[in-house]
Amino acid sequence: MLARMTDVEQAEAFRRRRAAAQKWQPKRVHLLLVAPAPPDDPTQYFYYESANSHDPLFDSVGYVLFEEEPSGPKEPYLKLLRRRGVFVIELDPRAPVGEGTQSDPEQWLAMRIDPLQPEHIVTLGREVHAAAAKELERAGLPLVPVVVPFSPRGDRAEFARELRHALVKAGLEKLIKPLAPATKPARPARAKRDD
Repeated sequence: MLARMTDVEQAEAFRRRRAAAQKWQPKRVHLLLVAPAPPDDPTQYFYYESANSHDPLFDSVGYVLFEEEPSGPKEPYLKLLRRRGVFVIELDPRAPVGEGTQSDPEQWLAMRIDPLQPEHIVTLGREVHAAAAKELERAGLPLVPVVVPFSPRGDRAEFARELRHALVKAGLEKLIKPLAPATKPARPARAKRDD
């Protein structure tokens, strides 16, 4: 278990996550995914580019949209997500999953989403959907009415099935396409055996 971060460390981690996300924000957001909170490991985050920063959400979303789990460098995947107009935010961006949350983060969600002007919004996690659906509908935001279950150690097959269902319901099935061979990150070469 990771040690709890101080307030200063949390604030710095929030600034780093926000800067990383802004770099990969599409000009036009076709699909906005609302996750519960950032990972509790401060070295992992959806928009961090380092190879060791793969988190369960990034891997799960990639598994659906690219029809395979991302491997190798993240930058080519992040470029494709930005090009496809896919963006991820958190219901509670300040508190990592393992920490306490700010009070009623859903009341600020519509205000945070509005400037992004997404065409479609999908919530990830039953708790996120339960907390945010009414606020998003009240604000007239384009919420796809599908509950996509998500937890870091949850059922990947159920997540994939329901996210695909949400994309089809929103008319966004075109976002699901495998990487072209030239786009795939290079895998490490296997060492030759001397027989």
